[in-house]
Amino acid sequence: MKKVTGKRFCAYIVDYVIVALIASLFARVPILNPNYDRYMEEYNKYIESVKTSLNDSASDEIIDNSYEMTKLGVNITIINLVVGAIYFVGFQYLNKGQTLGKKMLKIRMVDDNNERPKLYQVLIHSIIINSLLTTTISVITLLCLSKATYLNISEVVQIIDMGLLFGSFGCMIVRKDGKGIHNILAHTNVIGE
Repeated sequence: MKKVTGKRFCAYIVDYVIVALIASLFARVPILNPNYDRYMEEYNKYIESVKTSLNDSASDEIIDNSYEMTKLGVNITIINLVVGAIYFVGFQYLNKGQTLGKKMLKIRMVDDNNERPKLYQVLIHSIIINSLLTTTISVITLLCLSKATYLNISEVVQIIDMGLLFGSFGCMIVRKDGKGIHNILAHTNVIGE
């Protein structure tokens, strides 16, 4: 079986652009995201606080602005999460292991027997590589816990998320079969058509 690592990276980028575009359209719908204007105001404050505090990147003002921006942007995060789940799990499963990026690059996800993956396999695969679980944890902690607790948990979750992402990409590069951590745990692989 030939490794398709380069094509997988390109498909990943294409798919993320597609999800980002769709989610950004939904994020501008007032009924889905009533805090959009307030979010943009807080975003501008955050940018200004970063510009004025270049020498002190951990200033309280930057942390406060970032936290407020994150709270106001929770609807955007939820929209991204839902669009990502529908696209990476639902669409990919219904499309027999292909996202639009994979289809463009003529690759597909299969199970360990080179057959169409089961729904639970696509779900496990996507939870890991597309940050669906870590994003859900971040949203829940943001909505339910104090600022200090959220910031601490969020930092740990981000480290775990980056570890899984870079670990998966690293495995894909060094393993002969091209499997990432997400493929190993989901018993899937990506092959050329």
